[in-house]
Amino acid sequence: MEPEPLKTFIIYARADEEFKTQLVRHLRPLENNQLLSIWHDGNILPGEDWEKTTEKELAGSDIVLALVSAHFFNSASVQEEMHSALQHLDAGRTRVVPVIVSPCSWDVDPALRRLQALPLAGAEGVRPVAEWNNTDSAWANVVERVNHLARELTRKNGNAAPAPTLRTAAPTPAHPSNKRTAYALAAAVIAVLALAIWLLARSNQPIGPTGNSAPATKPVAEQATQNAGKTAAQDPAGKDRPENKTRSAPSPGPETPAHAATHVRTTLTVSANPAEYGDLLRSKVAGMLRTKGLEFDLNGSGRAAGNRIVCQFALKTQPKASGSRDDARSNTLSFRITIQDRAGQVCYTNFLQSKPRISYPEDSRDALDKIALAAWKDIENALRTETITLCKNQD
Repeated sequence: MEPEPLKTFIIYARADEEFKTQLVRHLRPLENNQLLSIWHDGNILPGEDWEKTTEKELAGSDIVLALVSAHFFNSASVQEEMHSALQHLDAGRTRVVPVIVSPCSWDVDPALRRLQALPLAGAEGVRPVAEWNNTDSAWANVVERVNHLARELTRKNGNAAPAPTLRTAAPTPAHPSNKRTAYALAAAVIAVLALAIWLLARSNQPIGPTGNSAPATKPVAEQATQNAGKTAAQDPAGKDRPENKTRSAPSPGPETPAHAATHVRTTLTVSANPAEYGDLLRSKVAGMLRTKGLEFDLNGSGRAAGNRIVCQFALKTQPKASGSRDDARSNTLSFRITIQDRAGQVCYTNFLQSKPRISYPEDSRDALDKIALAAWKDIENALRTETITLCKNQD
């Protein structure tokens, strides 16, 4: 019976998402060999409860990889996840591995100082990923030790770790029917070639008026001499000779346009209130629109455009009506999209709001970014079934 992959939870700050992406990419071989099953908050589906889903996955994890940086220590939500992970570690339910991704004072933290961190650079000890000359080498170092840990945990759990598999194409045995088909095909090819040779030979045999062979012709040299004499007498200047005739250029075909497909000149403008969320959500809304087949210049150039797509976000924060804390706040993200043609005529508009999400005064910017991104998931899910088209008079 194949052992279950070890559930691996990745804790990271939003500002370190690129490091998370690199780690997941390098851990893929361990996933492919059914050694690990990786989870991070990017796996949360639209409509799922962010906190409950995260707590459930963290509680069921066998290994926790914490990407440590200065951002790690300044994110309230990340610190809560790390606190829970350390509780599971003390209870013997999971292993916690700090992965130092950028220089920071991680070793003055009592909780982290007692744990073996990665990546290791020989006698130097722990060296942050960002300080390696080749970050791929740093991640390979991390994966090597995570692989060793995973196999040790699998062995202690009473299961044999799956051996690495090399997927090769197995040779296909020859089937009798395949041989018969090959022989029949070869015979058909030979028959076609024989017929072609016979027809070619027949076409080279001159035929007389009665259908019989034509009378014998003069020797080739004699015939050529007579033909040359006739040509010289009829065309002394040689104007009608093929080599002296001016060849006319082939008639041009139908004109081919420079571009088979016309590019619809369209611009996309994304704004937000507060303004800092414009940068956070700009790529999200652009990606969603491209999945619907729309092409555009993001935040367009100064030239006149056939269409203008204008997207506006507003994050509204107000006191929470009820809850465990009086200072809790309710955050709702609104989204308006408008498409208008060159003349300013609106051909599509829509307004959507996310469900409220709770924040607290001590929440960091990273925690508020997570709230905004989760709220965008609500809006994106509502737009998934919408048909969004450009105006017809682009130019």
